[in-house]
Amino acid sequence: MALAIALGCCLRASGQLTLSSNLVQVGVVVSDSKGPVRGLRAEDFVVLDNGTPRKVRVLLEQSGATAANDTLPAAVHSNEQTQATGTPTFVLMDNLNVIFGVCQGKSLEEDHALARAKPALIAALKEMDIHTPIALYGLGRQFKVLCDFTCSREQLLDAVQRYDPMAQTWCEEDNTGGSHGGAAGVITDDSSGSSVTGASAEEGMIGARTTGGRAQTTISALQAIAARASTIPGRKNLLWLTANLPYSGETIARIMTPAKITIYPVDSRGLQLNPHPVGIDAMRDMAADTGGIAYVNTNDIRGAIRSVIDDRSATYTLGFYVDAASVDGKFHLLKIRAKTHDATLRYARGYFATKGGVSSTQQVALASLLRAAIHSPFEASAVPLAVTMKQEGTTDAPSLRLEATVGLSGVSLQQDESVWRGEIDVFTVEQNAAGDVLAHKLNQMQLGLTNQQFDDYTRSGVKFSVTVHPQPQTSVIRVIVRDPITSRMGSMILPLRKVQ
Repeated sequence: MALAIALGCCLRASGQLTLSSNLVQVGVVVSDSKGPVRGLRAEDFVVLDNGTPRKVRVLLEQSGATAANDTLPAAVHSNEQTQATGTPTFVLMDNLNVIFGVCQGKSLEEDHALARAKPALIAALKEMDIHTPIALYGLGRQFKVLCDFTCSREQLLDAVQRYDPMAQTWCEEDNTGGSHGGAAGVITDDSSGSSVTGASAEEGMIGARTTGGRAQTTISALQAIAARASTIPGRKNLLWLTANLPYSGETIARIMTPAKITIYPVDSRGLQLNPHPVGIDAMRDMAADTGGIAYVNTNDIRGAIRSVIDDRSATYTLGFYVDAASVDGKFHLLKIRAKTHDATLRYARGYFATKGGVSSTQQVALASLLRAAIHSPFEASAVPLAVTMKQEGTTDAPSLRLEATVGLSGVSLQQDESVWRGEIDVFTVEQNAAGDVLAHKLNQMQLGLTNQQFDDYTRSGVKFSVTVHPQPQTSVIRVIVRDPITSRMGSMILPLRKVQ
């Protein structure tokens, strides 16, 4: 296969993943009195990392608005035509962290908390846009994947209806140590308890062993959600219907922040007579640490759920590089503001500057993301992609010409003086009718754009062409483009019958 690029960029074939261990990325939600603030550029942000100014080198804007494109010619196939609406949201129905019975001589009335929240969740799901990406999980004695992002709204509603919301934790048997009256500690894996450290959503159910108590079971569930979220680029939301949390918000944030998950805890107990119910501080801390909002002491659970699911906020991914001396393994506090707008910004409080580059867990997650893009029945749309496929060659030696356009809105570009530099991986994959991979190839585009080219290609996209000589058994051609810095992907599934 050959790759031709309209920009005259450098081209090299490679099977290696290029990542910088010193690139820090943080998601920032920007809004003002009129709503989401869009169209900001790198120079509009001020970033302080432990008080040290950092120049924003990478900027991606992730909008919750639908990017449908109905104006394309019939011969052009685009992943923007089927792009989901809104931010991917994990909904966790938690009836493990709900206590019932008599604790310290006081009868708790939490046992029906999730049962009261279920109708609100059902109502919100019925009203949501059918293209909103929702995954549904349940946390009881076991962590259950009830519906992944491929579920329809009807399947989501059915899964919620069938979920048993009864509280799972009896006060007298709860061994978290400090969930009522004591200080909640940081939960870690040790010899006293076992955990499930991560699994894919496709496994359907993750049985969490409970020798370490409900806190360890919950941590195991969050690790599994983080593992799933790491295969999805950009910001993700965790809508957590919960109650009595037995650990610190920082513990949870350390698990979820690397996977770019913003937590929105909703206290399913509703309005409390107790002025300071157990678990409220943890909810507020985890929300603040990840850039989310805690919905506590309110009976408007439906409104809280709707505000998260219907989120159309303007989210920016800011990237900056740190020197080797700053990669110290410690927590770095972030302060970010927008220079040109009187805007409110929400973002994670900071990050852990871990040493050793990309972890093995991250490498596995990135490989899993690529495999998922190759075998998924759906098209990835984090990077806009449009492709035209035309028949060429002769009867004895048939070939296909793929002419493609990549939208720069999904690609991270670093501004070096007056040049915008970046890289795009281009995968072409041939599959048979059973989905088996018959052939594949990776090429890379090196981008070096002047300011004028950057403005021009931001509007028109980067064009390239690929010539494929399909095997006799080939029934589907996939084109996958990936930003190797952020691992954001765009893909097109092209059955050969679509040849023009």
